[in-house]
Order: sequence, then C-alpha cells, then structure tokens
Amino acid sequence: MAAGGKARRLAWRVLIGLALALAVLAVLTHLYGERLLRDQVLARLSAASMLTPRLDAPISWRMHPEPTLTLNALSLIDASGLTRLRIDALTVVLDKEALYSRRLHLREVSLSGLSLSLASDEPGHWRPDGWLRPGPDASTTRSPPIDSVRIDEGELRITGERALALSGFALSAGPFSPGVSGGFEIAFELSAERPAALAAQVTIKGGFISPGEHIALSDTVISVKGGGHALGEASLDGAFDALFLQEDGTIGLEGLAISLDASNPRAQIASRLALQQLNGRGGRWRGEGGTLEADWEESDQSFSAHLAADELNWDDKVLSFPAFVASLVSTTPDVRLDGEGALALLATPERMVLDLTLDTLHSRVPHPGTPDQPLRISAAGRLGIEVDPGDFSTVIAEGALQGGFEQTRFDGDWQFDAGRLPPLDIRLNLDAIDLDAYRPPGDPRPSADRGPTDLAFWRDWPVSGTLRIGELELQGLVTRDAVLRLGADD
Repeated sequence: MAAGGKARRLAWRVLIGLALALAVLAVLTHLYGERLLRDQVLARLSAASMLTPRLDAPISWRMHPEPTLTLNALSLIDASGLTRLRIDALTVVLDKEALYSRRLHLREVSLSGLSLSLASDEPGHWRPDGWLRPGPDASTTRSPPIDSVRIDEGELRITGERALALSGFALSAGPFSPGVSGGFEIAFELSAERPAALAAQVTIKGGFISPGEHIALSDTVISVKGGGHALGEASLDGAFDALFLQEDGTIGLEGLAISLDASNPRAQIASRLALQQLNGRGGRWRGEGGTLEADWEESDQSFSAHLAADELNWDDKVLSFPAFVASLVSTTPDVRLDGEGALALLATPERMVLDLTLDTLHSRVPHPGTPDQPLRISAAGRLGIEVDPGDFSTVIAEGALQGGFEQTRFDGDWQFDAGRLPPLDIRLNLDAIDLDAYRPPGDPRPSADRGPTDLAFWRDWPVSGTLRIGELELQGLVTRDAVLRLGADD
C-alpha cells in the first residue's frame, strides 16, 4: 500500500514539477531569449532525476495568441538503456496577463503520447526505480494555479510478478488551486496476464477540492467492464461520497457502494457492498456500517448470502468483525441459515487462520421424515480453521456446538486434520431422539421382531468418534444410555 502510494505521488510530483519548471523556463525564455531553453530543460531534468533525459525534437515556444511552450519527444532513460518515460509532446500554456505581471498562472498542462514503465520488486509493490534525486521537501513548494491538466493516449506498464498494462489512458482535470473545487475524468483500458488474465475498460469521474497540498475527492463514480478467465464477463460499478487524505497520512472514505455482476457458462453472480465509513493508514483500518450481499445462480440451484457488521477492523493482515449478522439461503436443497456472532481472519500467502464464534445460529433444512414441514435447528458454537492457501491438504480445524431440534438437545465438539486417517474425529451427546420419526415417507417402519438395524456401513465412514444418546428410540425399541463408537476398527 505504502509503495503504491509512493509511486502515485511520484507520478503527480513529476508531472507538476515538470510543468512548473517549464513555466519558469518559459518566463526566462521570454525575458532572456530562447537560446538558453534547451540546455536549461536538460539541466533541470538531470538535476531532478536519476535517469538520463533526452530530447529528440526541437522545442517549440510562441507568445501569441497565448504564451505556449512545448517539449517534443522527451525521454528518460535508465542505466541499462531502457526508456522508462516518454512523452511525445508536453505543452504548457501560461496566462498572459499573469506573465506580464511576473506571476505564474498555468492555463493548461497537456501531455500526449505518454508512456511510463515501472517494475515490481515484490508481488503488489510497485516502485519508481529511484527516479528522483534527493531534494527539498515538495510540501514546502507552493504550486501556482492550474486551470486544467489533460493527458491523451497515455500508456503505463508494470513488469514483474504482477504484470499489468494501462493503454489509451486519458485524463482531464481542473482547476487546481487551494480551496477551489474542481472535477476530473479518467478513462483507460486495463489488461493483465499474471497472476490471472483479464481485460477491462475503466472510467472514473468525480470532483475534488485541493486544500493546500492534499486533495480530497467527492461524488466519484467508477465503472469497470470486461472480464477474465475466472469471472467470465463482468461489470463493476462503484461510487463514494468522499475520499480524503489527512496531514498525518490517514486516508478516509465515506459513503462507499460497489456492485459486481459476472456471468460465465456455468453461473451468474451478483454482489453488492456498502460501507458508511472507512479510516486508516498503513496496516490499520477501521470501518463502520458495512453490508455485503451476494447471489449465485446456476442451472439447477441458487443461493444468496447477506452479511452486516456495525464495525470492521483490519489490523496487520487480520480482518475482524466484532459483531455481525449473517444469513445464507439455498434453493436446492431448501436451506436457510441465520446467525449472529464474531469473526477474525488472518490471511497471508503462507497461512490462513479463521476464528468464528456463533452466539446464535438458526437453521431451516429439509425434514427427512415430513418433507412438507422443515426441520428447524437452533445452536451456538465456535469454529477454528488453519490452512496453507496453496495446499489444502494441510487443513486443520476444530469446533464445538450446542443446541437443539424438535424434542432433542445436543452438544459436542470435533477436530479435523487433513493429514490424519481418519481425518474427522467427533464427540456428540444427545439427550433423546426418536430415529423412526426421521425415516423418509414410504420407508416401512420396522417392527421389533425384525431384529436390530445393521449399522455396519458406518464403519466405512472417514470418521472416528463417539455418539452418546440418553434415550434412543429405534424400530419401536427404547434404549437408554446408548453409546455408538465410530471408526473403521470399531
């Protein structure tokens, strides 16, 4: 996150810094002649950048109808000879009246044919390759008013572990002046091959206000349309009321709403995310008023899920919901789950740990004995899972549950270890149950003279454990303090 922000701040700093330098040079040229211009441009770029600047075309300067300076075929080249930045044309238009008063006021800064190449040191970390030489803090430099900034036919390429490319980049924004509201619009095509192939058309439009050196965005709308191998065709639409950066580096977000619709030959997916507020910096974030809804539909089944949390926290790779309300509904089979509790999730490339506490869980499932009436189960419990995301054979889980259904009350716990045989170990206690009541319709109720039911098939289940029943009714017989041990050797 920090490295990505550094790259973005660098790009903006280079753009505005270069525009300011050209404006100053334009004034010097107007006052002292054009012969100094080319040498001064290259000297200033060399002083500011670790890369080697090159101009492959003449510099254009004119005073009428407006003072205009244009650099053509500007390149910044690294030590290996690779062109990291190229601009076909960079044009700065100055306000004539301000220039005559020896003040800087930029009417327009425009770039065409911008090509920028970055590299990634590590997955997800972009770096600008140490382009800038150490210099004065940019926050001490006061920027002059800029009426508009425009970029046409821009291109950005990120190479490395997470390679991606932006093409057809276009931006229009302005005005830029402390305390003045402005607007912006961005459009580009995004493509990537690693870690997953995707292609999308992206548009972003909104407003901003620049109080001093920090820019706050407002009423911003984002649209992404495209797809990839995993999602198929997809459309993402997002909006937020405000996004701001505080003096201490804290980022704030208010009124976020995102919807995602995707479809492929097998399924259709629709999801919606809303968040009232999000604040944080670095590895610590706090959100309020979050909801997440998702619908999944296939040819023979569908389900929908809902999650709501008054508070959510992200603290050094740990996502937590101190209190949440969730529901899950499935049509085939007809199942509904409603729960309340708390959740914490640690997620890294090497390790994922989930800790779930259920204060209440109410479920509705098909009743095997009376299909026209659902079986309702109420419970509370906990669940813990640990796994290497790259190797699900390492799954280790444990949990406990207590609750009841109809006239039966139960409690128990279990452990699961994918590297153990059998992997599942269960201990379950029931106070009383009539198993005959759960026989499917049409299955004849056996009589006592037929002898006991053969339960040998349970021996083949990949499970070990103990089932204790205080009172068991089966085939018309009542057994008390029954113990059933599960396992291939029992």
